[in-house]
Amino acid sequence: MTFEEKQNWSVTKLIERFEGDIVYDAHGFTAKFERSHAQKELTRRGQEVLRPIIDHLNENMPESKFKLDIAWAYLLNQIEVRIDPDKTGPQKLADTKGWIKWAKKFA
Repeated sequence: MTFEEKQNWSVTKLIERFEGDIVYDAHGFTAKFERSHAQKELTRRGQEVLRPIIDHLNENMPESKFKLDIAWAYLLNQIEVRIDPDKTGPQKLADTKGWIKWAKKFA
């Protein structure tokens, strides 16, 4: 699949792919996160993906795995760097609920 084809993926497909990249890749967390095409594309799309991410996390958070909570918080932190010059997100990276609250302000 070409890079251009991957850029046309829906946000829903990117969300599913991102979680798969984190859960099923055999490398360590940082390597998984950095290797994930879905992470790069979600980060690039920035503000436009916040509402679908919020909805996904609100629907799936109770059953999500710790590794995914950290990955989602880290992704939202990367989006924060791109769209929030005042860096108003939570002070703690692992504060997934705080990141959801932050994302709602920009969604």
